[in-house]
Amino acid sequence: MLTQTDHNHTQFIRASLAALVASMPEGCVVFNQEGGLVCMNRSAVEMLGCGEDCAQVLARVRELIGLDPGQVSAPIRHEHRMNGRLFRITCAPMHEGTERVGSAVFLQDIGVLDQVDELTSDFVSIASHELRNPLAALKNALQILHTAVPDGDPAVFERFLTIATRNAERIANLITQYLDISRIEAGTAPCSFEKVQLAAVVENILPEIQAQARAAHLQLHTALPDDLPPVYADPQYLEQIFFNLVGNAVKFTPPGGTITVAAQPVADTTGEPSEAPAMIAVTVADTGIGIPADKRALIFKKFYRLPRDGGQAPAGVGLGLAIVERLVQLHGGKITVEDNQPSGSRFCFTLPVYGQDRRDLDVRRIFDREFHRARSGQEHLALFVIMLEQDSGDEAGIRRVLQASLHRAKDIVVQHREGKLFVVFCETGAEGARAICTRLQERIAEYVRQHQLPHGYGIGYAVYPDDAATQRDLYRLAASRAQEDAHEKKKDFNR
Repeated sequence: MLTQTDHNHTQFIRASLAALVASMPEGCVVFNQEGGLVCMNRSAVEMLGCGEDCAQVLARVRELIGLDPGQVSAPIRHEHRMNGRLFRITCAPMHEGTERVGSAVFLQDIGVLDQVDELTSDFVSIASHELRNPLAALKNALQILHTAVPDGDPAVFERFLTIATRNAERIANLITQYLDISRIEAGTAPCSFEKVQLAAVVENILPEIQAQARAAHLQLHTALPDDLPPVYADPQYLEQIFFNLVGNAVKFTPPGGTITVAAQPVADTTGEPSEAPAMIAVTVADTGIGIPADKRALIFKKFYRLPRDGGQAPAGVGLGLAIVERLVQLHGGKITVEDNQPSGSRFCFTLPVYGQDRRDLDVRRIFDREFHRARSGQEHLALFVIMLEQDSGDEAGIRRVLQASLHRAKDIVVQHREGKLFVVFCETGAEGARAICTRLQERIAEYVRQHQLPHGYGIGYAVYPDDAATQRDLYRLAASRAQEDAHEKKKDFNR
């Protein structure tokens, strides 16, 4: 006979398996031995495109594997194009001991792998082309220095040394750009968000970007209000955003043109002016050749290079604007491009005003990174908020319990600087989040009882994008649910 402990363990195993299947990026459909639908995860629903209707799912799977899933006796593997996408289909029988109890169908979107191959090919092609010229120039300059100028004119020596240095810098810049975007997309880019005065950042880099504009015979103007509120940002990343946008404007603006950097407070990422701003909208406008409307959706893609007039080869490796977009998103902002009047392009990006979000800076930095990773990778993110109503005196112990309750290396526990609040980030969907929340509730309750800690605490969670589509709404919902949970616990304790 099963004890209560055995029953709880069985329930935990079932919940964990359900969470595992639900959070798989591959589609998974399970049938019983009669061919009846048992379950399917969110990925399978999206890939099959026929909802959760049993008859439609069964018909679609029959089409994919060529027979009824209840008749599968050996693994089947093949590729199939469906809804314009290429899938790798695997169907295998499931056994309990020697008895067949059903079958499972797995779907993998290998169109994504094709895109990775295409991006890799693009990078190799572009990088090899962009590296060839500076490497050749560097090699030639060094050969001349080695053979022709041992005791010659110092001015000649200086000229070829300058050529070698400049081309070495071009090579280093190419490698740096690729490493930058790789780290940002992997969520490993080092961040240091703080209170930043935008005017100070622009003033710091102004000599360099002014020199860049003068070398191209362009005028550079800045229009930043004196009373502009500070932003919450990483100052080094802000400098990189400005360098890339101004550099792009220089590249596509003919001599005699103008580049203008401006900023104004706005209500949100839409860019509408506001007296009670939540964001700052920054614009970099030029009077150059402009960007065709049909190319604006492409310019932020990695390795895309805008064709130039006169049949000239596109400049650069196509990473500058891709890096800008990802850095802006890392700050919780948005970037757009439109026509500038009377000619040229106008890039506008938004940054959060400092003080609008009262979360601890470490919590905010990690939240920014994890939310950006989930949004850019179209993945789920479960945010858990654990509130302690009073200092327990053992926050380190609570933190250990939280960490021990999580099973994946990607899961993150962050403690607020005030000590009475913990935030947990998990890459999982709704079903997985429910299972994790149940586990957290049980283990924290047990720890509180064993160590006779104050009982005032609450746990709440919310899942992106199921429950909320923005960072602020996701945090508010999780925190609100944690407060409700704490209130219910207090009522139960006082009964």
